[in-house]
Amino acid sequence: MKTFQSALCCTAAAALACGILTGITGTAEAADASPVSPADTTDLSGPMGSAVLSVAQAAAPSVTALAVTESGDSGSPVDLSATVTYGPTAPQPGLPITDGTVSFYDNGAATPLNGTPVPVDASGAAAYDIPAGLAAGQHSIVAVYTPADTTAIAGSQSTAQQFALVAGSPDACAQSGSQCTDASNITATVPVGTLAINTPYTAANPVNFGQPVLDPGLTEFTGSADVSGIAVIDSRAGDLPWTVSALAGILTNGGTGQGSAICGQNIGLQSLTSTPGTGFAGTVTVFDNPAASPPVAPTGTSCPTSAGGLVGSGGTGVPVATATQGLGTDTLAGTLTLTAPVATQSGVFAGIITFTVG
Repeated sequence: MKTFQSALCCTAAAALACGILTGITGTAEAADASPVSPADTTDLSGPMGSAVLSVAQAAAPSVTALAVTESGDSGSPVDLSATVTYGPTAPQPGLPITDGTVSFYDNGAATPLNGTPVPVDASGAAAYDIPAGLAAGQHSIVAVYTPADTTAIAGSQSTAQQFALVAGSPDACAQSGSQCTDASNITATVPVGTLAINTPYTAANPVNFGQPVLDPGLTEFTGSADVSGIAVIDSRAGDLPWTVSALAGILTNGGTGQGSAICGQNIGLQSLTSTPGTGFAGTVTVFDNPAASPPVAPTGTSCPTSAGGLVGSGGTGVPVATATQGLGTDTLAGTLTLTAPVATQSGVFAGIITFTVG
């Protein structure tokens, strides 16, 4: 009886696509060996003797890549990220391997940086972060992949990633007798605020001139009425100036003929006073705007746009008070005056004075 392992290995290798030949022995040369399959056992017995061929399929190769993110300072976070793919000779080269684990080793240590192996996720990635960082000095880190089934996939190790960390300078705050500062960003939103003017006079509570009287020269009717409570309320950011203006409209008695209207130029505002509220720091200047005399005569119920009284040029309002700065409340009071032509009809005349602040 003799061994013919070498002859059988050559014969078997020609019959297999891939595999590892193990345990091939016999008593004579085999004849007409049958084809075999990977991971299989084939009887190669023939007339001249007997032999058994055992075939184990090779594990698919893997490739592990490692990326390291670090700042260069010891004690700063270090992030490790490994990716595992099939090797170039595997049936599916370059595709991610989605099972098994990865461990990370520094400077050839036997104990990995991660106490528990990191599972490979569905994209073939395994990450391990070290928030406290690593010690100062040279580092050489590798990622080692361990497959879940070593008979199907071969393990692999990444190329070492080498870098150096330096010790950061000590915090000045930690040194005795030293001072440290830290800039902190802060924000604040100041509201725009509002500017308003209010008076107590309404249709139900109008300013009442009473009954104007005919002057001794029989040239005009005159009247007056005290007004108060004209309040300017300013909450605008910036403590800005303001101006109050007034515009008198036409007063009518409801008629349509000559003498049924009193023009706005015939309304005046004089002797204004200013009473500042708590905290109001502005300087208020007031202006006298006397009623027209002789009074402006209407044409029917229409009046000209000329300036006079509480009508400015072109029919605009006239300034009655200004403030250099107006944050807070200031209250105005004064006397409204009225003149009317002698041709004015009898009856109750009503109209509007518009106060504007801006």
